[in-house]
Amino acid sequence: MLIKELCLRIKEARHVHPVHRNSIFLARYIAREGFRNILEIGTGNGAIALYLAKKGSKVTATDITKDSIRLVEENASLNNVKIHLVVSNLYEKIKGKYNCIIFIPPYFTFNSFSSIAFMFEKIFPVYFEVVIDSLLDRFFFNGKPSISRRKLIKKFLEGSYSHLSNNGCVFLMVFKSDISFLKKFSFISYEEIPLPFSAAIAIFKIRYCRSP
Repeated sequence: MLIKELCLRIKEARHVHPVHRNSIFLARYIAREGFRNILEIGTGNGAIALYLAKKGSKVTATDITKDSIRLVEENASLNNVKIHLVVSNLYEKIKGKYNCIIFIPPYFTFNSFSSIAFMFEKIFPVYFEVVIDSLLDRFFFNGKPSISRRKLIKKFLEGSYSHLSNNGCVFLMVFKSDISFLKKFSFISYEEIPLPFSAAIAIFKIRYCRSP
């Protein structure tokens, strides 16, 4: 698959989310900031990490599964880009500090559902983003994905502080339904990045007021 906006060739797999306009927008936005040292948590197929590495940043990308890391290795080779890859559950295997940390939490944490979700996202990417994810969450899974996703976001925000360099920041993509949850964290300040399109997601640039 060719992503023209990022000038990348990306091999996809059913166990990771396809590249959406949200990720393309975020990759290009962060590239304009010129961060030297970037960490992406949960890189998926690696599109954001690879694009930022092409733009001159030193990039470390992680994912919880070896399959995803192998996929990113293939995509790095396809694009002749070098990045540092780590199999890690959030910060378990991560050392050092970064100017910028990126995290797009998965829509669903049910592995058995990933292939079906992949199919919907490929055929109806915008519709899936706006409607299907929330309907499945609310009626089919009784809200369980929202609960597990928010636990993941909480753990991520608590762990990010010790891995940010001075004046470093976090970019976090969440559903708009998650915004009220995000406001509960008094140790962060954040600004929403305006999107050039209507979407059910929001992107926040986050800084830390104090340690969690």
